[in-house]
Amino acid sequence: MEHEGRLYLVDTGCPTSFAINGVIPWVDRTPHAVVLDMEEGRLRFAGENDEVSRCGLVLPFTKAPGTQAPILRCHPGFKMIWDTGAQVGYIDISTVPKESIIKEMGAFSDFSPTYRTIESPMTWLARFNPEPDFSRSEFVPYIHCQMADARADILADIRKEGAHGVLGNSWMGDKDSLTRMLAAARGEYGELLMDCNEGVIVAICGRKGLVRIQNLPVWIERNTSTGAPRGRPNHDPFEIVAGDNRPVTPPAQVAPNQIFTVARRVPPSLGRFTAEGLRGHIQLDNIDGLIGNDLLQDTLL
Repeated sequence: MEHEGRLYLVDTGCPTSFAINGVIPWVDRTPHAVVLDMEEGRLRFAGENDEVSRCGLVLPFTKAPGTQAPILRCHPGFKMIWDTGAQVGYIDISTVPKESIIKEMGAFSDFSPTYRTIESPMTWLARFNPEPDFSRSEFVPYIHCQMADARADILADIRKEGAHGVLGNSWMGDKDSLTRMLAAARGEYGELLMDCNEGVIVAICGRKGLVRIQNLPVWIERNTSTGAPRGRPNHDPFEIVAGDNRPVTPPAQVAPNQIFTVARRVPPSLGRFTAEGLRGHIQLDNIDGLIGNDLLQDTLL
């Protein structure tokens, strides 16, 4: 997030926010949702009547006991920690079904203040179908994420949090990066729709324990007799009601209440995790702090 020329790392894998000067610019009241908008490249806040708070693929989440990170359920039976601070995801790759692994993506080097440098000799582009199960639907939304085979200590910590793996931030790219990553995801028996994808938009409704996701790539099966792709089930397949997955019409636009930016008090560091360390890792001198789950999930107010 950028504010007045200063940058703040948004990290759903960190429990507590911190900043070098002890303050983070934030909203002056509890928002209905914190929105990570990759289409416009910004973090914003939404009220209850904002369209982004009421539309999208609805995914309930539980919280990891240690980091308070959201844990999303993905079919078949995976519990995945959503960590925007990780560049790639981590899982025991042998547990991922072969049909869910699209291609090899080569080696990758990541960094964590807990694990330090993480060297992965190979990574894979894998797809995960977020629950509820869409396998019998004409269209199936997928999270496509670059994944590494988690080393033993990382995997043990993931399991302590009650999860099977981690989803890094690669699935949240803008249109250009997603198009490049997903070029190999198109297949013989279906069509991956990208024309609606201008960048993923994720609304975190922390008080309700759910996220709403717009613009996930959608797989539509081809007609088995003609080979032609089926038509869209509705003009926007992401507008879904939780439970029975019925498409709904977007609510009428309502003028949002005006909100203001205030300086929110936060610690200057999180143990050995500091803004100076962030600057060295990201190699940006204007990183002033980190926005963690206490702000992103509205638990600080």
